Formats: sequence, C-alpha cells, structure tokens
Amino acid sequence: MFTIRVIITLLFVCSLCFGQSFNEQKWSTLAEKSGLIIVGTVEEILPIIRRDKMIADSKKSPEELRTLNYNDFFAGYMIRVRVGRQIKSDSHPLSGTVVNIFITRNEYTGHGPTLIKGEKSLMFLTALKYKEDEFKGTTISQSVAGKKKEEKFNPSLCHIVIGGARGVERVTTKNSNLIQQFAQEMKKAVASPNRK
Repeated sequence: MFTIRVIITLLFVCSLCFGQSFNEQKWSTLAEKSGLIIVGTVEEILPIIRRDKMIADSKKSPEELRTLNYNDFFAGYMIRVRVGRQIKSDSHPLSGTVVNIFITRNEYTGHGPTLIKGEKSLMFLTALKYKEDEFKGTTISQSVAGKKKEEKFNPSLCHIVIGGARGVERVTTKNSNLIQQFAQEMKKAVASPNRK
C-alpha cells in the first residue's frame, strides 16, 4: 500500500536533492493523525468569552471583585481561516470556504501554533472534541461595521491544530514548492489507495 509515510519519505528525498530542509517524521505523523489538511489564510482572530461567568461574577461584592482573575472570563480564541487549498479532508470539499480553528488562551499566548492575521500557512487539523458543558454560555466577540457584536460560540463547527506549534507551517518562497509536491502526492494516494 502506498501509505502517507512512503509519500513523505519520497518528499524528504526530493527536498534533499533541492537543498531544502524538511522534517519527514513531523509531517508523516501529522498527516496520519489529521482529518483535514489545508493551505489557508487567517482572516479573523476572535476572543471567546465566558459571558455567563462574567454575569455571575458581576454580582459579587467589591472585595470579591478585586480578587478575580479576569483571564478566567476567556475560553480561548476562534481563528477564521479562508481555505485556499484542501489537501486532505474526511468531509465535503472546502476550498474557498472558511474553517474555524479553536485555540486555548494558553496556546495563543504561549507555545501553541502561530496563526497571524493575513498569513498563509499549511495546517494539520482535526475536529474539536469537547465535553457537553465545556463551552456553555460562551460567546464570540467581534466588530461588525464598527459596532461590537456577540454571537453564541458553536464548538461543533471548530477544528483544532494537530501537534501544537508543529501543526502550522507558514508558506514561504523556500517551502512553497515542497508543499505543492506534498499536496500532489497526497492526492495520488487518495486516488490510488491500493497502489504498491
């Protein structure tokens, strides 16, 4: 069987021929674990707010309010990414549409994936798994036509990045050809699953 690992190995050899650095182990592992692989551009980064917690805490006494950690009001961020190319997907075609990615507050401010507005990246994703009440009362805060607007956050429409920071590879002039090769080989593997 012409597996993803074989594809990545071939690309690794090609990258050496062209003098490009390429982490075979990283991409092969990420590709096998991902339900969705895309090349996309970050359009929006929206905070997810625990509105119910803010309302409950607003009823506390002035003494209690002084001890609050306001970071507790943030559940994380929703990153809206415009799909330029879909390399792998377990669902319907997504090219040209928007994919939502959930990132925790700690990931966004720490060592998580680097997603910057306007940047194009190769992304290894999977569907967000969550507990039933994990995002109860959360909303997305955004600005529409200069006015603040909030809408209910729907975690069932979100993905997460596989492998943390390793799951996002910014597209550059140095790696764009390699990403193109990766996409072509992935397409061949899907079209010919029994190829030897």
